[in-house]
Amino acid sequence: MGSTSSLWYHYKSWHNTNNGIDAVQLTEERFRHLQICHLRHQYQLPTVVSQPPQKRLKRSHVSTAIKFRPVDKSRAELITQSICQMITMDMLPFSTVENKGFRKLMSVIEPDYKVPCRNTIIVRIEKMYDDKMMELKRNLENIKGVALNTDGWTSLAVDSYITITCHYFNENWELCTQVLGFEEMRENHTADNIQDSLINIIETWNLTGKVIGISHDNAANVTNAVRKLQERDIYSSPCAAHTLQLSINKGLENRMCSHLLKLASDIVAAFRHSPKRTNALENKISTLHNQNYCYYLNI
Repeated sequence: MGSTSSLWYHYKSWHNTNNGIDAVQLTEERFRHLQICHLRHQYQLPTVVSQPPQKRLKRSHVSTAIKFRPVDKSRAELITQSICQMITMDMLPFSTVENKGFRKLMSVIEPDYKVPCRNTIIVRIEKMYDDKMMELKRNLENIKGVALNTDGWTSLAVDSYITITCHYFNENWELCTQVLGFEEMRENHTADNIQDSLINIIETWNLTGKVIGISHDNAANVTNAVRKLQERDIYSSPCAAHTLQLSINKGLENRMCSHLLKLASDIVAAFRHSPKRTNALENKISTLHNQNYCYYLNI
């Protein structure tokens, strides 16, 4: 191991330094460094020049990174339209734009974008509806014949609705389906009231003389309402799936079938009302499955 003078000569010759070195600071690590440098010089190994430490850049927040991107009028309009489409496509409430989570998301994506209030979104969506309605009316002008189907239902809030859907082929022979009406029926679901709703939809969409037939369920009031439209050359077409379901239900009323259904229902109820039995059944099925038996628990 060299002396202090040798180390000072090394630092002065090889590291281009004129600063003095205190002998007290000469540790074993510095002498080891001296030996390594002499080995590099002896065997002509490349010298690694140490670089001054670079200042580490701080990681900025996402919102800071895009804070200075301007949101011009056209981009703001595009974002607003996209929000309206999201609400209509996913059937979200208008108050979505006032939720804290949504506003937080928009502040990260587009900090300079001002989220519209609920009333603005309502006005924009109503305008979208009017535009889509006019576009559909223009498309239906060139259609020679359409078929309708209708159904009535009651919501959990005990509000009655009727829906009318239109089916037709466009000029490229592609089947198109459009909802023409989704209306609340405040009157009783009588045949006359249902007939009035159907006629109103037909006239609103300028489909007089174009409706070939109307598909519907087998409820007596709907069937009578559509049959009254035969004088307009609109034919009644009962739903085949509903007719088949009624036939099956009628067959299940047989005494033997009803007895078997009662036994099956009691077995299901026994497992549903007892977690202990359910766990035992699941363990048994798992054991049989490991023995190459295929069973499914669906109760």
